Amino acid sequence: MTIGTIPLRWLGALAAGCALAAGVHGQPLTPTEQAGRRLYHDGVDRAGRPIEARVAGSATPLKGKAMACGNCHGEDGRGRAESGVDPGDVTWTELTKPYGHAHANSRRHGPYDRGSFIRSMRDGVDPAGNALEPAMPRYDVDDANLDALIAYLKRLDRQFDAGITGTTLRIGTVLPTVGAAAAAGGDVQRVLQGYVDGVNQRGGVHGRKIQLVVESAGDDDASVRAALDRLLVKDPVLALLAPITVRHERAFAAAAEQARVPLVGPLTLFPEGAAASSTYVFHLLPGVAELAEALAVRMHPVLGLSGRPIVLLHAADADGKAAAQAVEERLKARGYTGLVLEPVSPLQDLATRLKQRKASAVIVLSPGPSLTAVVKAASAEGLHPHWLVPAPFVPPDILDWPAELDGRVMLAYPTLPTDRTAAGTAALMSATGGTPSARHRAMQTTALGASMVLVEGLSRAGRDLSRQKLLTALEGVQGFDTGLTPRIGYNADRRIGSYGAYAVRVDLAQRTFVPMPDFIRLQ
Repeated sequence: MTIGTIPLRWLGALAAGCALAAGVHGQPLTPTEQAGRRLYHDGVDRAGRPIEARVAGSATPLKGKAMACGNCHGEDGRGRAESGVDPGDVTWTELTKPYGHAHANSRRHGPYDRGSFIRSMRDGVDPAGNALEPAMPRYDVDDANLDALIAYLKRLDRQFDAGITGTTLRIGTVLPTVGAAAAAGGDVQRVLQGYVDGVNQRGGVHGRKIQLVVESAGDDDASVRAALDRLLVKDPVLALLAPITVRHERAFAAAAEQARVPLVGPLTLFPEGAAASSTYVFHLLPGVAELAEALAVRMHPVLGLSGRPIVLLHAADADGKAAAQAVEERLKARGYTGLVLEPVSPLQDLATRLKQRKASAVIVLSPGPSLTAVVKAASAEGLHPHWLVPAPFVPPDILDWPAELDGRVMLAYPTLPTDRTAAGTAALMSATGGTPSARHRAMQTTALGASMVLVEGLSRAGRDLSRQKLLTALEGVQGFDTGLTPRIGYNADRRIGSYGAYAVRVDLAQRTFVPMPDFIRLQ
């Protein structure tokens, strides 16, 4: 079985490799500490079985991940008070303080040792025999597993996540350096390195310098797999930044999820839908599906009650059809009816098929071999629908489309030149050494914006940094101004930073583009 193009068996090895890597200042965990880590984070024992526990007042045991220690005490074991419950710091140094503990509820006790810790986990009492808080589960776990947990707790307060040292933060990316996409990869690498160099010259982030690690991958599965292995297993990074993920989107998302590594700003036409976002993947801008949805929102007063078919023109392969089905569901939820999925291929009879459908509008979800040829052929047969085209599929000769379509062609863009401030433009010039790419400027702009978002997240996470803290910090980014894009914002459920688009009308009579005044926000 595979997820995207990466085999599940490889993802399992990836997860195991990341557990091995998460040690003290780069030193791997011992087998016992690894077992304790799995119990703490995943709620499984040394044999891989889900642990069981009961919460005070409940006779029904809960199992596995729901009972994992890290759910309440956090990735780093230090715990943060929330909703009136203070889970407490469970790092071993804290638990074994020689002068003991005095809690807010007046409960007092001496330091923990192995025996009192095991008793607290099973019976819910502290070293003085006082009952722990009702929210603390009582675990059905044997001594060997609790000894493993203690071993891991001893490492927690001395541990950096992979990719973090006292002086550096390792950030990785995957870019093509050979083949047809090598020029794009080189332009993206230039802007990423230029921005990182600037951050480091200003002192880095909380006193740490950023080290950008670039791994090369071609268009084949094997090279993508090898690049991710190098970044997430062999010499793991703290986060991934702006890799070019075209045709490997699901593989990158699955790998980031398995390794628990934040991935910021993957460069792709197809971000995940907001409802199905990976926890660890933070997209900067919307993709084709979101742009198409924004056009449908803008055109709803014209098309919503037409009663005539609206064709979703998609690539003929399985992924193309799946993308069209996802858009179809979104538009149905917005009140559209009469939606029809139509593959681009075979091209020779596409215009005829569109006429047979009596299409009132065509939403383009694939570039096709020649969109302009199809449009002209359809017009020659007397079919003049509204054409709604997301930015990545706008052909360079669109101003040559038939005059009969004037006022019936609408485009969607994630950004417009008006989004660029003087500061944003200066940042792009600085990162590119004063020469942004003419061909790949949009990719460079997105990569630079993603870099700004990542550094904002690192800054918010603080000096006491971990992957989990970075993840939480990124979720808290709201209204962030890159100076290059619409303002960026995330939350616990949304992973597309700018969730909307601009509509642009094509004025064929005047041979020009007319941006519509309002940004179309999606919910």
